[in-house]
Amino acid sequence: MIFFRKTAPVLIVASILISTSSPCQAQERQEQIGSWRITSYIEPVKGRTMTTATVWADGGRTRGALIFSCHPSLDGINVHYRTEQYMGAILRDGFMRPVTYQIDKQIPMSESWRLSEMSVEIHDRKQAEHMAYRVMGAQKIYMQALTFRFDTIQRAFTVEGATTALSRVIADCGGPLY
Repeated sequence: MIFFRKTAPVLIVASILISTSSPCQAQERQEQIGSWRITSYIEPVKGRTMTTATVWADGGRTRGALIFSCHPSLDGINVHYRTEQYMGAILRDGFMRPVTYQIDKQIPMSESWRLSEMSVEIHDRKQAEHMAYRVMGAQKIYMQALTFRFDTIQRAFTVEGATTALSRVIADCGGPLY
């Protein structure tokens, strides 16, 4: 008993130091490419990379974001149109909402995206990659989505540097699907 009382503080401090300097921690790297913030995490156990490319709506971060991400466990690219307003509850089977986006002066595209509290999302890899390729080389993207109350939320995004930023996400996700 006396041995434990004297060594317990030393053991606790040693275990804290070991746990905070462990090579098993995720490594994060951030960089700015044009309008995009690229964040990469390396998974500590399997060494897989999760990469996100985020661009904030014109008018500031509080107005929303457009996020392209690759997470190895989700098998492909995902797109999130995050707003500052509540979009609706997450349902197990997913609740779809119409989303329209226009890239520069191209013809607007209308698709069904999954509703997820403060965002609408694409989890279909082919659909998400198709959007990523359309955004590459663009200067502006205009997004419009409906909340669960059918209120319209519209935002514009300046997407300079999209080709480099989104190419990084696609590459970290195992390359293009097609």
